[in-house]
Amino acid sequence: MRLCFFILMVLCTLQVQAEPWRFVTEDFPPFTYPLEGQRVALDGPAAQGAGPFVEIIELACQRLKQACSVEVLPWRRALSLAEEGKVEGIFTVVDNPQRQYYFHISRMLVTAHYSLFTGQDSALVYRQATDLKGYHIGVYGPSGTAMILEELLKKAEDATMEMETDNPRVLRKLAAGRYGARGAVLMNRDVALYLQQQLQLENVREAGTVQPIHYGIGLSRARVSRDAFEAFDRALGELQRRGEVAAILTRYGLQPAQAQK
Repeated sequence: MRLCFFILMVLCTLQVQAEPWRFVTEDFPPFTYPLEGQRVALDGPAAQGAGPFVEIIELACQRLKQACSVEVLPWRRALSLAEEGKVEGIFTVVDNPQRQYYFHISRMLVTAHYSLFTGQDSALVYRQATDLKGYHIGVYGPSGTAMILEELLKKAEDATMEMETDNPRVLRKLAAGRYGARGAVLMNRDVALYLQQQLQLENVREAGTVQPIHYGIGLSRARVSRDAFEAFDRALGELQRRGEVAAILTRYGLQPAQAQK
């Protein structure tokens, strides 16, 4: 009887381990984006993910012999699914209390920078938060970038924030002067430069760097055990130590985060 029970438990464990992990992300080039030929619509089906973070996740899942899939959705839908525990993972995420509440946060994989951008005619040279006095600043959100801007504006007199539904919209509005004469946007520098080139926006310039930012992967506390998360994070660490994460990120022109011991 005990032997039958033991066999049943082993079979159940194997079945649980065989269930695929579902990761969700957003269209956030050059970090992650839909597979070529696919598009992301607000109410449409998910697109298959591509880009450096997808490649890293695939390698980690291979090491764990864990089936994984990555879907690209509008960020608000992706975040809602992840916070409600309907998927196993989400990326890219920053390591802050808001994200830690819902997710196990992996080691950081890439280093980027939040930068301020203005129109070409603007005189703004950003050095500190008080330089933003009286500015109207666009940002994509809800997002980690919007959280940073909210904190920044606490130190900037009479500065205001306007939240948009996606990064291309933010940059297009800036280029068209729709944030006003004292308008600016806060954006991930890599994303802004990528979109500026793709959208062929000439009336945009970088006004200064606000701070560095590091991105990792979040695994749902509701769906993924601590042990399973730690195994996943160890797999990421091994990929970092072997130089595979750096090789992938460098190929996309991105800066690898410092590997954790």
